[in-house]
Amino acid sequence: METEGEERMKARRTKVRVTFAGTEITEDITPYLRSLTYVDNEEDTADDLTISLIDKPSRNGVKTTGGVWLREWAGEAMRMSAQNRRIAASIVMEGWDGEGEGRVLDCGDFELDDVSFSGFPVTLSLKATSLPYASAIRQTVKSRAWEDYTLSGIAGEVAAKAGMTVMYEASDDPHFEREEQYKESDIKFLARLCHDHGISLKATDKMLVLFSQADYEAADSIAEITFGDRGIESFSLSTEEKGTQYQACSVSYTDPETGEAITARVEDPDGKTEQELKLTERVDNIGDALRLAAAKMRYYNKFAKTASFTLAGNPALLAGMNVTLKEFGEFSGKYAISRAVHSVGDGYTTQITLRNIITRY
Repeated sequence: METEGEERMKARRTKVRVTFAGTEITEDITPYLRSLTYVDNEEDTADDLTISLIDKPSRNGVKTTGGVWLREWAGEAMRMSAQNRRIAASIVMEGWDGEGEGRVLDCGDFELDDVSFSGFPVTLSLKATSLPYASAIRQTVKSRAWEDYTLSGIAGEVAAKAGMTVMYEASDDPHFEREEQYKESDIKFLARLCHDHGISLKATDKMLVLFSQADYEAADSIAEITFGDRGIESFSLSTEEKGTQYQACSVSYTDPETGEAITARVEDPDGKTEQELKLTERVDNIGDALRLAAAKMRYYNKFAKTASFTLAGNPALLAGMNVTLKEFGEFSGKYAISRAVHSVGDGYTTQITLRNIITRY
């Protein structure tokens, strides 16, 4: 006789919902679905969605030289990829929070970017991205002087040209008297400005999101991961101090018109190396120089301690969120999720990559 707990576990299941070019195709693809993988990145890298579909075997069980999709639908799939058709997906966990669909992870809206086939068995893979590699915002190199702009203003103009919107979630909105974009794509130029001011840039769901790393890192942890938890399938922990961790950062700039010299230095009170990052960058005042030095220190030192976990599927674990590790010795503490990979196929798993949170400067 099955216990109540066993019956509850059997009632739990995970499914996906998929919409293609505005039409829901969930029922059409479910019999062929091998896996769906959603990659959620904290910054700089676009989010990805990959759907893998497998042809059913022939009636006599003999391998064929090409499934129906490869023989009949390959050309159509590639044409749809060239037309940048939109794909939206969500992961639905049924029976996890009582009755009905208790948890839903909305993966967002993507552009179909790549179509590939493999075998055997014959498998069709559809890869979509929140910011296609061939898009002008990533590929077109430009040179331009931006004068009297805020960071949010530059982001808004860049996004509008790409047919995107902007979500600006930082209390500080840096102002630039003049910034040079020299032989850089719009997204690379914008990312550089963000790095200089401790702001993360994320492309997701037809939107550019700019947010303060410090503000996000100050938020409470959404989960605790304790050594020995049953939900941990695997983990790895590492330190990368050499070449990534700086004891101090100094910024200097001399105004070519007035000859005024501006210098600032930020030092890590807990630093263990003798490396100092020295920058010569245009700054308007000592406050800007100090903010730039602190932002650069955070940017380079935040990966000095990293961790990765493969866990039972959890839709709450997303890039930019914080978690706390317990009973992991020197690796215990609060971490930010820099990457989350949600995979549905033979079950549902979540892989997270973590980086240490720096609060010292």
